[in-house]
Amino acid sequence: MTGPGYLIDTTQNTVAATETQSVAYSTGCYLIREVSCEFCENKLGVTYVVAPDEKQEYKVGKFLLGADRLILPPGVTHPKAK
Repeated sequence: MTGPGYLIDTTQNTVAATETQSVAYSTGCYLIREVSCEFCENKLGVTYVVAPDEKQEYKVGKFLLGADRLILPPGVTHPKAK
């Protein structure tokens, strides 16, 4: 991911890859799996498998979805949108 994202607990209609990848983010190196749409297979973000230290362990099992990858329902705007 290269832009803002949402860290969330659960997703619907998504599939996590079986393969893990090692990635370096600004908060450390993580073991992740890519997450895609169950229907169209577009990549939406990642799910954390292993965190680098105790301070980052709260992310394990959660999903980081790219804000630019999501389409909100008609009439809905994100609260942080300008």
